[in-house]
Amino acid sequence: MPDTEEAGRANLATSRYYRLLHREQYNGPMIRRQIVEVQEPDAFHDPIELLTIKEVAEFLKISIPTVRRLQQERRLPFIKVGGSVRFTKSDVLDYLKKKRIEAIQ
Repeated sequence: MPDTEEAGRANLATSRYYRLLHREQYNGPMIRRQIVEVQEPDAFHDPIELLTIKEVAEFLKISIPTVRRLQQERRLPFIKVGGSVRFTKSDVLDYLKKKRIEAIQ
């Protein structure tokens, strides 16, 4: 196992995961550790803008019950933060793009 000092040195954008590889060698399995570098999104550079139900209703110019219905029908993706429901602005914009009807030319 890696010592805790080494594990604590990983920066926020990169985490180290240890994977055990089993290889048959001689009469028994040989276990070897391999460090696998995994890139994770850096949350501090890419902030996510969260909206409340009321803010989404104002943004889409629809009623609050309509937003709740879209959420309950899973048509509009949402995030649960504690007991509160939040929507990302990018998800709301993606929903609008999917609902867009192109003009006939």
